[in-house]
Amino acid sequence: MPKTAVRLFLALLVGTSEARPPAEGQLGVRFRREPGVETRLLLTGQAILPVGPGIRLRLAGAGGVLDNPGLAAYGLDAEVRLIQAFGLRVRTGAAHEQWRDWQAGENRVFGMVTALPRACLTLGVGLMWRAAIFDPTRYASPFSWRSPVPEWNIAYLLDWALLRRPGAELSLRLANQDLLIVHNPQQLPLGLRGRFSVGTDWHVSAGCGTAITGLSGPILSASELTAELGVTRDF
Repeated sequence: MPKTAVRLFLALLVGTSEARPPAEGQLGVRFRREPGVETRLLLTGQAILPVGPGIRLRLAGAGGVLDNPGLAAYGLDAEVRLIQAFGLRVRTGAAHEQWRDWQAGENRVFGMVTALPRACLTLGVGLMWRAAIFDPTRYASPFSWRSPVPEWNIAYLLDWALLRRPGAELSLRLANQDLLIVHNPQQLPLGLRGRFSVGTDWHVSAGCGTAITGLSGPILSASELTAELGVTRDF
């Protein structure tokens, strides 16, 4: 009996009986328009690599085509599963973003704890440190952390699966941070995301969203519009 209890506890804690998920590679395109600030088209790519029981790495990068062409952002994060039964995970990472024409950049580090209180709901909360760089000689460096306006921000995530079927999923997402994306505290980023299987090991993902910045009577004020499309393959 004691040995059985120990095995059950370990399975609950780290999910050792669960098969390792496949590695993923994704290519995509993302459009973002913020009136008076920028209209940006990004070509994106990322790889998700399981490296151990309950551990995975994600590498991502993006290049600009319209405003501020050239290298736009890149980052690395790691996610560790803590308790399988509750979907409790810790994710931490770092990212660099830059705008060549403006000779400005930003370096970020972040950490977040996520959980699945229900099968269709993912919640997360954490912190991120942002260092904006305006020095023309240092803005493109991921190792530059001296900033005239450094700041701490709260990171949050709410992902609610509105539809989940074999090979298809549609979710409502409220999140101010992802590996290559961050929003200012006064913005409330809201969007829809879908993912559909189109063959063995192949998936198509699409999304659209906005950032709400204020409420005037019954009218919401949106500061931006985003749309994205990607193709993913499992390996």
